[in-house]
Amino acid sequence: MHQDFDSAGIFARLKPLLLQNLGVSEEAIKDGDMALLGEDSGIDSVGVLRLVMALEKEFDIVIGDTDITPANLETLKGLIALVQQKLR
Repeated sequence: MHQDFDSAGIFARLKPLLLQNLGVSEEAIKDGDMALLGEDSGIDSVGVLRLVMALEKEFDIVIGDTDITPANLETLKGLIALVQQKLR
């Protein structure tokens, strides 16, 4: 059974994961609506796969193919919402 994390708790665990493992900029993390995906973000298609694997490992969740959508992965807010949904 998973502990239910609030947004701040999930953010605290996501931030170092994004900065250290995926090369996302500090600026992208400051603004929850700023795009994490795309040419200027630092996350390409390979990075998306690494991100999904890192999220699954960090939060002990399973992210299915149908969960890998721009709405879930494009912004920090989307990532937090996805993790919250999977932890329930």
